[in-house]
This record gives sequence, structure tokens and C-alpha cells, in this order.
Amino acid sequence: MSLVLLLQISVVAFFVFKENGIVDQLRQNAGNIMHETISRRKGVLEHEMQLWKQDVQQLSYEVNEIIQERVVQLNASGESYSSTEERNKKVLSRQVLKELTTQVSNGMYNDRVSGMFIILGTSDSLEKEDQDQTLAGISIVRSPEGELQLECGPEIIMEDIPLEKSENWKERWTLRAGEDNRYYYEPIRAANNDPMKRSYNLGYWYFPYEEDTVFSYTIPLISKNNMVYGIVGIKITEQQIREILPYSELDEKESGIYVLAQRRMDNQSEFYNMVKSEKQEEGFLSEEKLFSIESVDGINQIYSLTQNGSVQLDQEWYCTYESLELYEDDSPFSNVQCVIMGFLPKENLLEFVKTTQYLLMSAVLGAVIIGILGSLAAIKSTTSQISDLAGRLSVGNYNQPIRLGRTRIEEIDRLAEAIEYLSDNVAESASRLQKIISIADVGIAAFEYDTNSHTIHFMGSINEILKMPPETCQRIPAEKIKEAVAERYTIELQVTQDEYKIYSLSHKQLDYWLSMKLLEEKDRIIGVFTDVTKEMKERRKLEYERNYDILTTLMNRRAFSEIMENKLKHPSVMKVAALLMLDLDNLKFINDSYGHDWGDTYLKNMAESLKRIKWEKKITARLSGDEFIVLLYGADTQDELRKEFDQLYIDMNTFKMELPDGECVNVRASGGVAWYPIDSTEYSTLMRYADFAMYQVKNTSKGKYLEFNREQYERDSYLLEGGKELNRFLEERKVEYHFQPIVNAKDGSVFGYEAFIRPKTEMLKTPKELLSVARVQSKLYQIEKMTWFEVMQSYEESRETIGDVKIFVNSIPSQVLSDRDKYQFEQRYGHLISNMVIETTYRVEEDIQNSLKGSSWLQRYHVQTALDGFGSSYNNEKLLLSLSPDYIKIDRELIRNIDLDTNRQMIVGNVITYAKKNNIKVVAEGIETREELQMAICLGADYLQGYYLGIPSKTPTKLALSVTEMIQDVNCGKTTE
Repeated sequence: MSLVLLLQISVVAFFVFKENGIVDQLRQNAGNIMHETISRRKGVLEHEMQLWKQDVQQLSYEVNEIIQERVVQLNASGESYSSTEERNKKVLSRQVLKELTTQVSNGMYNDRVSGMFIILGTSDSLEKEDQDQTLAGISIVRSPEGELQLECGPEIIMEDIPLEKSENWKERWTLRAGEDNRYYYEPIRAANNDPMKRSYNLGYWYFPYEEDTVFSYTIPLISKNNMVYGIVGIKITEQQIREILPYSELDEKESGIYVLAQRRMDNQSEFYNMVKSEKQEEGFLSEEKLFSIESVDGINQIYSLTQNGSVQLDQEWYCTYESLELYEDDSPFSNVQCVIMGFLPKENLLEFVKTTQYLLMSAVLGAVIIGILGSLAAIKSTTSQISDLAGRLSVGNYNQPIRLGRTRIEEIDRLAEAIEYLSDNVAESASRLQKIISIADVGIAAFEYDTNSHTIHFMGSINEILKMPPETCQRIPAEKIKEAVAERYTIELQVTQDEYKIYSLSHKQLDYWLSMKLLEEKDRIIGVFTDVTKEMKERRKLEYERNYDILTTLMNRRAFSEIMENKLKHPSVMKVAALLMLDLDNLKFINDSYGHDWGDTYLKNMAESLKRIKWEKKITARLSGDEFIVLLYGADTQDELRKEFDQLYIDMNTFKMELPDGECVNVRASGGVAWYPIDSTEYSTLMRYADFAMYQVKNTSKGKYLEFNREQYERDSYLLEGGKELNRFLEERKVEYHFQPIVNAKDGSVFGYEAFIRPKTEMLKTPKELLSVARVQSKLYQIEKMTWFEVMQSYEESRETIGDVKIFVNSIPSQVLSDRDKYQFEQRYGHLISNMVIETTYRVEEDIQNSLKGSSWLQRYHVQTALDGFGSSYNNEKLLLSLSPDYIKIDRELIRNIDLDTNRQMIVGNVITYAKKNNIKVVAEGIETREELQMAICLGADYLQGYYLGIPSKTPTKLALSVTEMIQDVNCGKTTE
């Protein structure tokens, strides 16, 4: 019994303390917990850095708007300059400096940054990188008391904006040769190397190599003609970053230290220390910036500090890190890698592991001592009774406490009692070991196979682990237990190593899996069973969820893409193939009207109809909410697959679903087909073509499928991509409205402002493109509603500045506000509606009827109307006779060069004469020169509009005094003549 106990103890000790045993697992768990803490902190830091980047991008946008507006004004003036410096001085007028400083000040009010700055360079800045340079700039910083101070900029700024000078104030920004000026030169250089790239993709994080407590993020300033003329940036103090790195979360003793570091490009194990958390450990990364680490054996993702400059530490430090995603993949600085690192003393990180290891060793040692004492007692027995006792012991069940009979010989009986007592202690010790294993949360049982006697002995709850009756798991012949295991499990060899083999056992009837490790020695084989059911179920669940849609049980997009890409590598297998993309009709209606449970049933019916496709070589998947996809391949002709698609649409009609109100609906979907290899052999192209064909159906008849047509694609493909861009435009309201003054031709006063829509999207850059896509997507109403409400909001906010003037609103005549929207508009802007002038361009007769119908409700407010673009191909004399507008806006094509063209003068003069007879006011649009302005006044135009008088701006502004005086002068000259 004692030998068996010692054997059991040795087996447990082996698997507890061996490589990759329980102790090693605990070490790895400690490392995993620390790494997860660093990963969570990484997310927090990246979020803050993203907010800082957004602050800089917003400032860049505002600066570009201000500078560009000033440049346009200077270009319009026609002045010439002797040098770039003279032109830059004109650009940086007092008003511009005031506006730039205001934008920088506004950006500081969110308290996220310690400073914001603008540096305006010259065209040859990079050429003078090795020289001292003095550049124009504006920098505002936050004082320790929280007040905003001017750190750099002309003193004249403080006359317009209440700011105080900082202690380090300077009038211009100085870049000294030999100093670390990467924050300026790096984004400038990147922009010059790739002028077509967006400025926000050229941002640069500046982390100084020398001792410095201020970091920065800068992006280049790029004009509309791709000229780089400076940078904008923010400053972040080291203290701000420390506040985001709370060292106390690394462990309960608050012994951890956070470090923000930059990895060396030429040596991946060396780092530059940039920021440490507030906790300071004496000598820790204090002498030098550079330090190095190396991996720790047995603990993944944990490293030890191997070099700390010239300072020797009194304890060993462990760390882990996560790389920060500072730049996009296409950024010129994407090779710069910064990391967030967490450091802990080795003793603190592995404290729990050492405690557990000590307890395990104590338990094993106690059990060994008990076993040795039992063995010594047995050796002393030399009588026949002892031999008989030994015989009875040899046939006993060592998995249960031993009970022996009495011989009535005091010494022998005492020995028997001692053995029974020892057996109880051994059982108790084994129980303690079993509890220790249970605490480790590992389902485990061990066995020993004697190669001489061909018997097996088990330790632990072997019957529970193997899912076998208790009577089967005794000390029995090996062949019997092998048969019992083979009967219940499928056994596969997974790994063969120098010392042992690992097998995988899967139960033939239950969802149950085991891992079996075998260690073969001379006279025995030791094995351990481990319950891995939980891990296997989790793995299978993850694999299923990764590849399949839970609702429909079809493949998802990821799995479909992977299989499709693989199929395309084998043209002989694909032969003729068809990719059918489907979009469910009526799903939104069912969801909105009857709830998402009915919508899910509708989706399941669609999936079932796809599963009924009889073509053997098929792949079906659900791409997203209401989109499905089918690949049929291996055909000889296209007609074979067309028959399958026709049958699919017939089958869809058989899926009838009765809704709660008694109405029955069948599955209905719009589809598009792209052919392999006729249309393309590339997966992404086939998907795009099928999507386009489906889009054609969705916007025409619906409920059927069409095949890809290359002619239509080349003509209308932008409308498909534009549809997605339009949705983003409406959802995110990526729009601005700019206002251009309309001036009284008699006295030069501002009569009103016309509002122009300005899309802020990559693809739809002009109002024409926006309205074309909106017309195809049937979303002109959303544009109309947005225009009415947004324009009137801006107008209301600007009335204190511009006064009670008219606001010209460009309206889409085919769109009429709903009764609900009319009510909301009247409730919000009823006091301003009488100042509106509805300006329209008519294209068809239906537009006229819709406009008359839609504007009738405005008559009680005496709202006026304007006929826009008179003289163009749309708005002509015939249309003028059909309407009675209050204003005629003469098209810019008739105004351009009117001072040089007598024909234009005659046409415009006739229009003005007709308008005056019919009490209609005339607005001359598109005035860009003084001569055009003079001629428009002389011909009798009532109002003037054009870039010469004022460019459209985000906020309605007053007219320049010089323009007013010029109009008055022209009228005086006209009167004199």
C-alpha cells in the first residue's frame, strides 16, 4: 500500500512540477492577466490620441477655409506683388490673424490639450532645413492656472482678442539649425513627397529624443491647388499622458510602472523611453533613454528588463507591451512603432505562483513521510501472520481505505491497526491532493500500467473522467480496460515527443472529449486523462459562428469569400459559373409593420428557398441583413444555370407567410448575375458586377434578376457607388450651406443672401452630382427638407449681424414638404418665413405643377418666388409666360463679358424692359468684373450678385464698404451722364 501511495504521489508531483504542468500554467495565467490589463489601457490611450488627432484635423480645416477665402479675395483684387513675402503679409491681414487666433483659442476650450499652434512656412522651407529660419506663427498655451496665453504671434493680436503673453512669448516662430525640429519638417516633407494625399493621412506624432516634457501632433496645411504652406498642431504635456497611465491598476501593491516607449527600427528588442507613469522607482529607467528587454522562458508575451542604461537595479523587473496604432497603413510614418509597456517586479508578478508551489510541495512531502513510515512498519513483520497479512493486502482495493481482520496476536493486530490507520491517512492525503487538483480547475485522472503483470491502477475520479461504471475502473487486466475505452471512444494520436505521446479521445455517443498523455518507461506506462470538453465545445462554437450565420444557418460573408477565392484558383472546376447576388424586397416593411420576429421568419424562408436549389455544385451564403449570395459552378453552358435561377424564383413564390393581420406574403427578392469567366475571373470584380446588376433591378421593376450589362455599367456605375455615399451624406449630415450677398444696384446695400449647398464628401463634390444621385435613389425629398431647415437655422443665427434681409432658398420644384414637416417648419421658423424667397429651376411641365401645389401654403406668409437661371436651356421666355415670379435671375452666361458683347446687352436689356412693365425685379447673376457691374447697372438691373461683390461663405457677412461705395459711384456717374 505504501509503495502504491508513493507511486501515486510521484505521478501527481511529476505532472504538477514538470514542464507545462500546473505551476507553469499558473505562471502563464499571471502573465496573461498582466497583458490583458495593458491591452485595456492601450484602448483608453488610443481613444484619447484619436480625440487629439480630431482636434488638429478640425483646426486644419478651419485654417484652410480662412486662408483660402483670403487668397480668393486677393486674386479677385488683381493686385501684383514683388515677392512671396509681400503676398504672405497681405494674406495675413489683421482680420485673418484675428480669425486664426480665434480658431486656435476655440480649440483650447475642451481642456484636452495644453497648447495649439499654427506655423506658416515659405515655399523654400525644406531647402533651408540646415539654416536658422524665422516663420510666421500663432501659438496659444495653457498656463498652470488654466488661463490661455499667447506664446507666439504678433502683439497686434492681443488688441483684438483678450490674451496675455506667456513668459516665453515671441513674435515669430524660430527653427534653429541643429535642433530637433521634426514636428515641422517631417509633415512638410511628407506632403511635398505625396501632394495628392489628404493632410490628415500625413499627421506626425513628435516624441522628442532629448529630455522634454512636451509632445506634439502636427499635420501639414495644403491649399486647394496642393501647395504646402505650413502646419497646425497640438501640444500634450508629459503629465497629461501620465494621467492616462494609472500605475495602481497593474497590481494591488501599486508597485507597477507604465512606460510609453518607441521601438528602435534596427533592433526590435531595444526601446526609447518617452514617458513613465507618476510612480518613480529609484534608478528605474532614469539615467538613459535607451533600454532593452528579452523574452521570459515559459511565459508568453512576458519580457525581462535586461539593460537599464548604466544603472544596476536591486530587483528583477518583468514587463509586457502592446503596440499603439498611431498611423494608418498608408501613412508615410507607418513604420514608426510606439508601444505601451507595463512593468512589475518579478517577485510581485509571480507571488501567487510561489505560494501555490509551496503548498503543493508541502502536501507531497507530508504524503512521502507517511508512506516511508508505513514501509518501515511492514519490513519489521517477519512472521507467517505478516505474510498472510501481506497476502490479504495484495488482493485489496487500494482505491478504498483498507480493513483487515484480527489474528488475536497483539503485535500482529497492532500492526494491522497501524496499517488500517496508515491507509486512512493515505486516503486522506490522496483526497487532499485531489482537492488541490480540483482547485486548479483541471479535470484530471492518472493511471499506471504494469507491463509485467499487465494490470492497470488508477488514481483520481477515473470513472467520472472516462464516463465508465465504477466497477470497470478497478485493478483489472489491461486488455479489458483497453476494450472498454475503445468501445466508447475514437482515439487519435496528436503529438509524439521525446518523452511522451499525446492522444485525443472523442466519445462516440456523447459530446465529450479527453486528452491522454502517455509516458513510457522500462516496466510501466504512466498516463494522465484530462477533460477538454469545455475547450472543444468552445472551439467548435467559435468555428461555427465564425463561418455561419446563426439565424439562417447559411455561410456568412467571411466563409463564402474564403471558399470562393479558393474555387477561382481552379478554372477546370469552375468551368462556366454564375454569381447571383440577391436583395430581399419588403424586409424593411415587414420589420417596421409587424416586428423583427416576423422579419426573421421572412429571412429564414429565403434561406430555405436557396437550400432547395438542386444544382449539386453550389455555395449559398447570407452576406448581411437582407443580402444573400449564390454561386453555381461546374456548368458547360450559361443556359444550364439560367434554368436553375428561373426555378429558384418559382420556388420562392411557394414560401407563403401569413402575417398577423391575415395578409399572406411570399419571398420576393431582386437579383443580379455576373458570369465567370465571361464577365471576369476575379472575385471582387464579379461581386461588384453582380451588385450593379442587382442595383439596376432594385431601381426599376424589383422581384426578378438581371444579368450584368457592361454598357450600362460604364454609363451608370458611379450612381451605385454614389448611392452609398449619399446614404452616408444623409446619415452623417455631411453638408454645409454657404451664403452669397445679393446687392441693391441703386445704393449698394445688401438686399438678401442666396444659400448654396456644399456637400462635404469624397465622391459627391458638387450640387449637380449630389442631386443626380439623389434623384436616382429617390431621395430628393431628404435633400429638400434638409435645405429648408438648415438654411433657416443659419439665417436665424446670423440675423443680429446681417439684419432683416431676404434669404433666397434654392428649392427642388418636384418636391413638396409633407404636412408634418410643414407644421414643424412653421412652428420653428414662422416668424421668418415672410423673409424667404423660393428660388427654383424648372426642367419639365410636372415641375411647374408641383411647384404651384407645393408653394400654395406659403402664400399666407407673402413668400416671394424667383425664377433662377433665366436664359438657360431650361428657364426661357415660354416658362416666364407660364409663371408670375417676383424676381428673374438672369443666367451668368448672359452676364459674362456683357460689357464687350452688344448682343448680350440687347437680350438682357429686353428682359429688363419686360420685367419692369410686369412689376418683376431683375437680379444679374455671375458678376465677376467691375465692367460687368457697370453695364448691369446701366441696363437697369435691380439687384447684383457675383464673386466680384462677395464669395459664398459659411456665415452671412456684411458687404465690404469699398463695394458699396463703388456701386454708389457708378450710379452717380450714370446720373451725370
